[in-house]
Amino acid sequence: MNESFIKSPLNYIGGRYKILSQMVPLFPKDINCFVDLFAG
Repeated sequence: MNESFIKSPLNYIGGRYKILSQMVPLFPKDINCFVDLFAG
């Protein structure tokens, strides 16, 4: 899996950028794109 993450230009409480390395292994392997639609 290509582990290139794009950091949001908006810094907000509840952002998941810092814990992506812990979350990604929990996702199914056949997902190519994940978009988090909830912005705080």
